[in-house]
Amino acid sequence: MCVIRGAVAQVKDGLKRLVETSPCLFDQAVEEWIVSPATRLRREAAVMLDNQMDRIRATEFAPLNVVVQGLRGVDDEYVGPTTARRFQGVRLCNGILRCGRARMHLEPRQGRRAGQDGSDIELTGAIYDSWVGRKWFGNWLLDDCLTWMLAEPYGAVTIAPTGSGHVPDYEVRLGLKSQRVRNAHFSELILFDDLPNNPGKGERARALRERLVKGQPGPDVPGVLIRRGVKGTRRVLTNEDDLADDLVRTCGFRVVEPEQATVDELVAACSGARVIVGVEGSQLAHGLAVMPDHAALLTLQPPDRVTIALKLMTDRRNQRFAAVIGERAEGGFTVPAADVRRTLDLLL
Repeated sequence: MCVIRGAVAQVKDGLKRLVETSPCLFDQAVEEWIVSPATRLRREAAVMLDNQMDRIRATEFAPLNVVVQGLRGVDDEYVGPTTARRFQGVRLCNGILRCGRARMHLEPRQGRRAGQDGSDIELTGAIYDSWVGRKWFGNWLLDDCLTWMLAEPYGAVTIAPTGSGHVPDYEVRLGLKSQRVRNAHFSELILFDDLPNNPGKGERARALRERLVKGQPGPDVPGVLIRRGVKGTRRVLTNEDDLADDLVRTCGFRVVEPEQATVDELVAACSGARVIVGVEGSQLAHGLAVMPDHAALLTLQPPDRVTIALKLMTDRRNQRFAAVIGERAEGGFTVPAADVRRTLDLLL
């Protein structure tokens, strides 16, 4: 009988497979060292009403049994170390690193591209980009920016072009400076395996918040609802307007629309919130990055796309994670306001 591994570990394995790493790439390293040691941790169960598990119809990033196990918590999870590796003679071309016959994709493939889109330069440094961070804004802010903190002393390098949306303002607020390249030859390159949510990564997540908040958190408020908006993968909460009105009226919440707000406004709105609420997705990263350690995240999830990906982010700072699973509706999904208020009663 096969032993089912911990839920969090399996989710990380699934994300890691998305990176399309050659099995022998890290074997090409000439040096390896531990940045943050491995440990064992308890992961708390998600805060959910009793009937929520029955609403799950399909899951994302991991099979149903793994998602359910993650929502129920893990008593004794092995959390691996954060490691760094040094390579020599690595070529970067069109988002792919090559070292000997090994390679690693740093961004999603965008069709077949021949040749190079720029002149090679000779560099040394540390790349902090990840496949998932190049695809999803939330992973860029909550993961890649943490890896940047490790890369900074070695000369941080990114393959990303000048950012759009909120990215440039976050870079300024964080003091995030890096060299942007698309094609280069690295005489020496540092890469990090920074997936494990060990205590070291948790401390960097707190440091990220401090850089963003700059010692001036926003006012203490019961909660903030962050609207999903229309950018990114379509995920429509059909009664979002009614739910927002209900939370403002009954719970004293604030409502923010990231697509209409600056980073300064988002930090001011979310950095003192006791609960961040919204449809599961990258827009919640605005709140997750700056909410206090004692705060909670309440995700509103479509029944056919349930995931614990954002629970990895709250677990690393020992914050609470909650979920309300919606019901299918024409054009999207709906979430009963009563279920949201009852779940908030368990959090506030």
